[in-house]
Amino acid sequence: CLRRMYETMGKSVLFLETAVHFHSRPHAHIEVVPMERGMEPEASMFFKEAFFSCDEEWAQHRKVIELSSARPLKRAVPAHFQYLAAEWGDPAATSGADKDKSKDKSKSSKAGSDAAPYGGIVHPVESE
Repeated sequence: CLRRMYETMGKSVLFLETAVHFHSRPHAHIEVVPMERGMEPEASMFFKEAFFSCDEEWAQHRKVIELSSARPLKRAVPAHFQYLAAEWGDPAATSGADKDKSKDKSKSSKAGSDAAPYGGIVHPVESE
């Protein structure tokens, strides 16, 4: 897992995902960006500000969907919904429900203590 690999290096990781063209040629693009641990709150502020101050290409959809361990990307985005998402942290580390349901409690509690808190933002992309 990329998150664990960067954890061993003392870094956190930011995933940028774009999903578009569901009607003709579905395409998804994911970029992985390492960042210093503890930068997650700044990432949140940066992407919120960027999405709200974007140019006309994105202006039709001003809504920003916040992600959390209780509402990850898969549950926050409807099928065939074009979007740009930024995610950081480890969803398994901050989800209390996942920790309780986990069969290997030692593994989930270790992830919860070291990993960055999970969060993210989704911004709708205008259809072409």
